[in-house]
Amino acid sequence: MRPLTEIEKRKERHLRLSLDENVQSDIGTGFEDVRLIHKALPEIDLDEIDTETELFGKRLASPLIVSAITGGTGFAKEINSTLAEVAEELGLGIGVGSQRIALEDPGVEHTFTVVREKAPSSLIMGNIGCPQLSIGWGVEEAKRCIDMIEADALGIHMNPLQEAVQLGGDTQYRDVLDKIKAITGELETPIVMKETGAGISREVAVSLEAAGASALEVSGVGGTSWAAVEHHIARVEGKKSQEALGEALWNWGIPTAISVFETSRSTDLKVIASGGIRTGVEIAKAIALGADAVGIAQPFLEKAVGGKDVLLEHVDEILREFRTVMFLVGARNVIELKAVPVKFLLGRGPHPEPHNILLGRRIFVNPAWPVFEGCHVFRDGHLGINRLNSHRFKQQITVAAFAYLCFNECLGPCGQHVWSCMCYERLSNSIHFPALSIGKEFLLLHNKSGRFLAPVSPHGDIIVKNLVFGPKGAEKKQFF
Repeated sequence: MRPLTEIEKRKERHLRLSLDENVQSDIGTGFEDVRLIHKALPEIDLDEIDTETELFGKRLASPLIVSAITGGTGFAKEINSTLAEVAEELGLGIGVGSQRIALEDPGVEHTFTVVREKAPSSLIMGNIGCPQLSIGWGVEEAKRCIDMIEADALGIHMNPLQEAVQLGGDTQYRDVLDKIKAITGELETPIVMKETGAGISREVAVSLEAAGASALEVSGVGGTSWAAVEHHIARVEGKKSQEALGEALWNWGIPTAISVFETSRSTDLKVIASGGIRTGVEIAKAIALGADAVGIAQPFLEKAVGGKDVLLEHVDEILREFRTVMFLVGARNVIELKAVPVKFLLGRGPHPEPHNILLGRRIFVNPAWPVFEGCHVFRDGHLGINRLNSHRFKQQITVAAFAYLCFNECLGPCGQHVWSCMCYERLSNSIHFPALSIGKEFLLLHNKSGRFLAPVSPHGDIIVKNLVFGPKGAEKKQFF
């Protein structure tokens, strides 16, 4: 047996670390702040629930995809074989890991082609990376990835975080968007732009839609952290600076629920929700928030090691839970599930429960909500509220609720209409970037101007001031 190449060793190490070490994000996906509204009278039978959907012209028995995991080694082939068999049997989609290794060494193509062999009728997505596009790869290499596994779609992964932390990582990302445009312009195969654990913002989603992408796989914060994976590798290699960098950026990115919300409402692209999704309840929440399908990777990898039957049982449990949730919200099919009302847990603090937001009906704020002297969005994405005429305290508005306020008409205290909101971004010690939102266009930074700032700001804090409430047509009342 020939010795493993460096890239094969890295692939093998990534798999083992994902199975043996703690590489999960310390913060949630955001779905923990999302509630689906129970329907005591569903007016449907459980056995009439239809989970079938279509993606890229292929039928899926359920809106579930085995997200890209691996390829390139003997162990990876075993994993891919098991994953593909289950995908074929249950009518799921499946993606493969980066095919770079097979393009550079055709001798390992069989570790990828096994997926099509075991899943002849399934939706299969290929995989190529943005860093390789930056250094010269393009349409020809993309075609080879597609042809290798007879792919129904090609994923182009965006992993700047991982590459920045990885020892010897490929951090070339200049002019990648132009390469994406060239590929989408030449190929008829749908192109799926996928993150790898740090999420996709509204701004990036809009630019990818303009570049000709067909879909996004958000892969947000809440699941496997590739900064954590590379942290462990750097620790073993004794590279202290990279080890520290991985620890510092362990939870970097946009939570999955927020990324789904932003991308699905700012583009017409298909959206695949992934990143920390583990249950049938979370699949239903993702669909209700705007996703067209859901991807799961790490839990399936763990079960695949135990064999096909272990993985089958696990996926069956998830799908049974998903069908039951659809029944409990009265959704006969996936289309109806996308239209069910969603409640965001609005606050965490002394009295969070009365404050909530209903998506699909209206925004409701408890009439007892006090007058606030100021709202402050912290770097962790939470909105702290200081209460007037009382001891000051921070009540945190969840990022899910914040995203909703950013994208929808807002009703203030006592059902009053939000007339205006002044927002500033504080960068260092200077205040700049004012934005005004009026009436129904309640977006913290007006989206039509393309100046929307994501709830989790990498630059600094956001100060939100001067909310003005009042019933439509009545005299405006400034609360603070």
